[in-house]
Amino acid sequence: MDFVSALGTIGEYLPLLIPLIAYFGLHNKHLALLLALDSLIINPVLKKSIGLLGLQSKRPHCQNLNTYGCFGMPSGHTEIHWILLTYLIYEYFFDSNKYSKAKLFPILTLVIIMTVVVMWQRLYTGMHSVIQVFAGALVGILIGFFFVRTTRINRFMT
Repeated sequence: MDFVSALGTIGEYLPLLIPLIAYFGLHNKHLALLLALDSLIINPVLKKSIGLLGLQSKRPHCQNLNTYGCFGMPSGHTEIHWILLTYLIYEYFFDSNKYSKAKLFPILTLVIIMTVVVMWQRLYTGMHSVIQVFAGALVGILIGFFFVRTTRINRFMT
């Protein structure tokens, strides 16, 4: 197996680590729960809703859009990575009161690498189109930003 094929295989399973990084690396159970809910509920409901609106595009390798597994908009693998990455970027650059920069830097670096690998892997293996991957990134950024804003409001209120 060459390096490119190995990255393609590894990228498929990286999203499983994302909630674990939030829970064990950041000790943030609310973020870990959000990430798990995104994979299990938010992304599948979003894909189905986009499909019902007639805006769903099929995955590049699928022939039949009627099969649920062929709904590729937005990429859930990309989405979950961008939720965590948005949170980490905010914490590192704008609100370093909760975590030290020395603790956040290696986690942030790891998640950036994982995000790039997963986005590339989704395109390389033909699981998603460019639009689906970038839609996943946009949705992930929006959910991550919403999470950051609501947790900041909760911190301010308590």
